[in-house]
Amino acid sequence: MKLYILLDTSGSMEGAKIGALNDAMSNILVTLQEAAFDGRNLELAIMTIGKTAQWMYDSPRPVMDFGWKELKANGMTPMGQACEKLDSALSKFSVTGEPTGIILLSDGCPTDDYDSGLALLDQNNIFELADKYAIALGENADIPSLKRFVKDDSHLYFVSTVDELLDTLSTTINKGIDEVTKTRNVINSGIDDEWD
Repeated sequence: MKLYILLDTSGSMEGAKIGALNDAMSNILVTLQEAAFDGRNLELAIMTIGKTAQWMYDSPRPVMDFGWKELKANGMTPMGQACEKLDSALSKFSVTGEPTGIILLSDGCPTDDYDSGLALLDQNNIFELADKYAIALGENADIPSLKRFVKDDSHLYFVSTVDELLDTLSTTINKGIDEVTKTRNVINSGIDDEWD
């Protein structure tokens, strides 16, 4: 499965927020790498959304090969550009039917043309079928834009303090992995296995 994580690293994240995000993601990465020993085939892609939207690495990497790079907070929140880059990555690196999870975390609102970026992404079949989660960090997070991304209010989480960040990120990542694993198991259960 592939897991795409989009992280708001705009200037409003400076200070305690970006520090907590770096700590949380470093800890989660260790947990995911430990889980990989249980046979979970997980590839990870992380995008920062700050001065520009950019991937931490050029393509999704097996979680065991993923090295964390410290995030810095700067710039605006080009969420429309992030949607366009996610659309491109999904089309290039994922295939329809492959288990895919997507998580978006933001503490603000889009500062570019989010409507056209999201409209492009909405036409992507892989995005449409993916399990999507969003985390609203703090009271200034733009809830309507996050709801439009996930299209399911039950997949939107609210974090009011940096202390809650690790728990919420861990919860959404594990839910994403569990959901796509459950989907894959349902699909595979319909296949005859000559060893049964």
